[in-house]
Formats: sequence, structure tokens, C-alpha cells
Amino acid sequence: MVKDTVSVIVPCYNQGDFLKEALVSVYNQTYTNWECLIINDGSTDHSEAVAQDWVKKDPRFKYFNIPNGGVSHARNFGISHSTGAYILPLDGDDKISPNFLEETVKAMASGEFTLAYGTTRRFGAETGKWATRAYKYKRLLHQNMFACTALYRRSDYDKTPGYSEFMKEGLEDWEFWLNLLNENSKVIKIKNICLYYRRKTDSRSYEISKMQEAKLKRQIVKNHQEIYDRHLPDLITLYHEHAYLERSLLLFLARHFVHKWLRR
Repeated sequence: MVKDTVSVIVPCYNQGDFLKEALVSVYNQTYTNWECLIINDGSTDHSEAVAQDWVKKDPRFKYFNIPNGGVSHARNFGISHSTGAYILPLDGDDKISPNFLEETVKAMASGEFTLAYGTTRRFGAETGKWATRAYKYKRLLHQNMFACTALYRRSDYDKTPGYSEFMKEGLEDWEFWLNLLNENSKVIKIKNICLYYRRKTDSRSYEISKMQEAKLKRQIVKNHQEIYDRHLPDLITLYHEHAYLERSLLLFLARHFVHKWLRR
């Protein structure tokens, strides 16, 4: 593992029309100690040709072609083949500002933080800033607070099960953050860096119905039962104080808690 090297993990599935923009944004980083692993997740378009062009252009780009297994599998595969001390996932249709790596590595170098991320702006079918509340662990239990593109240490990743390969319908990022972070973790948002998050009309986030989303959230609660049991009072307080905890999720948590208590 190379000290201070950032391994940028770029899974792609039929994103050949957008992949170049993602790779250009990595190539243009002011922080130059990086490697970029492009994981072709069984694409049937011209993604491979785009990736190979960049492998020829700069040896810091590395290309892997694997059978389709979903974004979580592709990320886990890429990380397992990486050599850097830091990991930055980047979807094949998104891009980052030129100072993204420099600023996040600088913040993480203090050893104080577990995760560093920046402002997120949507572009494509939908534009505008992705507004999120200030990070608090109990808020993370209610909703995902970060896009997938945030910097963390490989050593911390190795303490988790990795990205869940069972969450193929979505919310795998949130599931991973709950494995990576705990109530004592410190997270930093750096305002002068940016992830540009492409919204397409065929994006998975557009396809997830309210029913599917509720099902995935219930699965996350089941996967982290001990954490949710411990923090249920905080979530109830959050609901009463801010009225933004979804009532359906709160009721599910309450039923789960009562059922567990009755089984004692």
C-alpha cells in the first residue's frame, strides 16, 4: 500500500458516452499522486474503447473488464486491486472539481477524520445544488447524507464487509456509510470542492419507486438492528423536533423495537 496515494475507483456499465468526462476530471487533478482503476462491469457499448484510450495516455489509469455483477461488486473488485492508502469511488458518469483530491487528502492527513467530502451539484437532466443538512450520526441513520464520492482510508474499508452486493436496487452507498462510520466518527465537508453528479432520466434513482425505497430502507434497518435499537430514542426525538423522519420508517422501527422487547 502506497502512502498518500489515492485510488480512484470508477465502475462503469454502458456509460461510454459519459466516461471520458469522468476520466478527464481525474486526469486534471491538482493532486497528482493517484491511480485510477476503471472497472468495466460487463458493458456492451464502447466503454472499453474509451477506457483503453486513457490507459494508453497515462499509466496511472488501469483497466479491468469483469462480468456484470452490479456497482457494489465492481467497487469491491476495484478496491481489492488498488494500492493506495485512500479510496475515492467515482461513478463513470460523474466528475469532480480539479482540487477534489488535494483538499480531501489535506483534510484526512490530520488523522482526525474518517470521511471527507465536498459540495454536490447535479447536472444533466436535473441541475442545482444537492442540499443536505449538517452531518450528525443520528441523521445518517435516517437518510443517506453523502453521494458515493467521498474520500476514506483503505484501512477503514478493510474493517467493513465492503459494499453490499445484495443491495442491487440502490442505497448501497448508505448501507456502506453505516458500516464505515459510528457515533464517534468525525466527518468533514469541504465547501470549495465539488462532485458533479449527473442525473439522467434512466438513472437508477429515477427508477426506484417509493415502495422499493421503503423496502430497501427496511432492509438497511434489519442489517443494522443493533445500531437502530440503540438509537431509536434519538430518532423519535428527531421526528418530533424536525418532522423530517419518514413516518413509515419510524413506525417500522417502533414495531421492530416492540417485537424484540416482547420476545425477551
